[in-house]
Amino acid sequence: MSALDWVFVVILVGSVLIGALRGLVFEVLSLISWVLAFFAARLWGAEVGMWLPMQEMDEGVRIAAGLVIVFVVAIFALGLVIRIIGKLVQIVGLRPFDRTLGALFGALRGVLLLVLIALVFMLTSMRESQIWNTSVFAPHLVSAVSVLRPWMPQEMGRHWSSLVDQLTEAGSRIAAEPR
Repeated sequence: MSALDWVFVVILVGSVLIGALRGLVFEVLSLISWVLAFFAARLWGAEVGMWLPMQEMDEGVRIAAGLVIVFVVAIFALGLVIRIIGKLVQIVGLRPFDRTLGALFGALRGVLLLVLIALVFMLTSMRESQIWNTSVFAPHLVSAVSVLRPWMPQEMGRHWSSLVDQLTEAGSRIAAEPR
């Protein structure tokens, strides 16, 4: 197994362990809380930013600060709710079942992360690297990406290539600048 395969194993095992330790209820509610916090920040972030005592700052900075504040406050508030629900699950006696389902959720999340990593390799020049070509898991991940490809936007490859080209060009420019 190559070093990349070991990274894949660590990601997958880590995700399963985190899912098992947290449990399905915590994992799902955490995911929902991030989505809700994002929408709360979009709804109220700009308004909160304008209330901040930062009149000397640019409006964009104030709005960004408001977005961050609303997002963080929402995550903390929803985190308290999640903890209370987690305690209820524990009191009712469903904790072992919750942890088992959490491990399954973690496995699914880990596989999804590995597929996303494989997609990055496949859409960039890294697909030609030795570490990718000697990976034991790479062919399986390529198959998974192929299965998921019909559900991906068709223009994704073109946009991705454009982004990679821009980042490569910017990196070359930075490297060429005298220090």
